[in-house]
Amino acid sequence: MRNTAIIEKVAGGTTIPGLPSADWDLVSALTNAKNYGEIIGAAVMGLAGVIVLIVAIVFVVKKLIGNDRSEQKSWLLIVAMTIVAGLLLFGGWSMLESIAEGGNTTINDLGGGFIVFPGSFGLIR
Repeated sequence: MRNTAIIEKVAGGTTIPGLPSADWDLVSALTNAKNYGEIIGAAVMGLAGVIVLIVAIVFVVKKLIGNDRSEQKSWLLIVAMTIVAGLLLFGGWSMLESIAEGGNTTINDLGGGFIVFPGSFGLIR
């Protein structure tokens, strides 16, 4: 019996010694889901960056070695893929959040938080 986990009674619930306690309310559940979503999103972005970088490397090798011009990609596409891969790998989730915050700030500064579509007032037909 000594080797089994002893459940201790604590005010408001029970805990197992050595494990962190968890809140069981909607706010903490949504906060945890947001945190896990950010972690998974960053991992997916990193994986996408690795895939794009590998494809760009394959295109470079094909361009340098290959003789058939019909299958070759342009240098501009290869450079763009490399830049996007670097942003996905090293910028990640924080870069995406900072771009979104910058866009939100710009929209709020320009329009006071309210966007009017010209077509809604009959200005564009």
